[in-house]
Amino acid sequence: MSYPFLLHILSCGSSFLLSVLLMLNFTKVNRAANVMLGISALLVSQVFLQLAIEHRATSGLHIDLIPWLEIGRWAIFPSFFLAVRRYIKPSYNTLYDLVHYIPTAFLVVLLFQHLTFPPLFVWIIRYFFYMQLLGYGISSLRLLIRHAKTVKGFSSQKDAVDLRWITKLLLIMAGMGTLKFLAQHFSFSPYLTAPLYLVLIIYFAFHALSQQAIYPVKDKNVQELRNAIKVHTTRDKERLTAEQLVLFTERLLLLIQHEHTYLDPQVNLPSLAQTIGLSIHELSYVLNAGLGKNFYQFINEYRIEEAKSLLKESVHSNYDIQEISIRAGFNSKTTFYTTFKKSVGLTPKQYIEEARSKA
Repeated sequence: MSYPFLLHILSCGSSFLLSVLLMLNFTKVNRAANVMLGISALLVSQVFLQLAIEHRATSGLHIDLIPWLEIGRWAIFPSFFLAVRRYIKPSYNTLYDLVHYIPTAFLVVLLFQHLTFPPLFVWIIRYFFYMQLLGYGISSLRLLIRHAKTVKGFSSQKDAVDLRWITKLLLIMAGMGTLKFLAQHFSFSPYLTAPLYLVLIIYFAFHALSQQAIYPVKDKNVQELRNAIKVHTTRDKERLTAEQLVLFTERLLLLIQHEHTYLDPQVNLPSLAQTIGLSIHELSYVLNAGLGKNFYQFINEYRIEEAKSLLKESVHSNYDIQEISIRAGFNSKTTFYTTFKKSVGLTPKQYIEEARSKA
């Protein structure tokens, strides 16, 4: 049994196992999206099985399965894109999604009918898989960029909910597509590509199974939350009078200053709205119209001020920066460094050194 054949089989098995875990919703979150991602992983496992069969074809291994394994190839990236869309909008479900699988239906005809096409059409068929990689990759990235902006409207911590892990999955898919292209057109040795494929699949599985819930509400309430943090229209202004806006803004500021709600790393728009006695629509409007900030900016400004106070204390105490970031309400040292530098213009260490020089 050759080394590349074994690695292709391992990649196939790993992808298949991942697809089963995702479709059974092993992570217990993002059910609808995980089904689509599981379908994409299942189709990827077929690609690796085909590579294994092709590698052993000269040894007499039956290759009649190859056309059947080719069927799902043009459905890999559409399924991945639809998964991304459902991570962002869990309730999204439309028959129009079937349009994305029309090329797959066309591929079935191509594989089992002996048809003749002009050279340009043959070229398009040959490279359509890579066209899909580029097209669906860009479309997925655009969705993720827009979602990253939406996150700031309801969460004070972006690391788990801005779908960076999906961006990593997208990069891994692009990496595997690039490897396939290089192997196909530049005769890259399978002794090089096979282990790289396996590493990428393991990395893919790690991030896919490490996902967390995207929204702090049930799936059926996600659209309401998204609507609450959109740019406010005239109808939104009618929710609160000018007097109510001033009153609720003052109430919000008093709550934050006295209860120190910002120190809770899990605080989000729905939880704060419940605490203050407003709907998420009203609190979002108060933040935008009353303070000119989104939720992320509002909470983290207080955290930065808390961190600055603790950093000044650390000049005469034994606080380390990790401890300070936690005490200030941040759940990630990286997020703390990034947010602090953007707000203050100095890193936490530079701020301490400056404080010491003035002491």
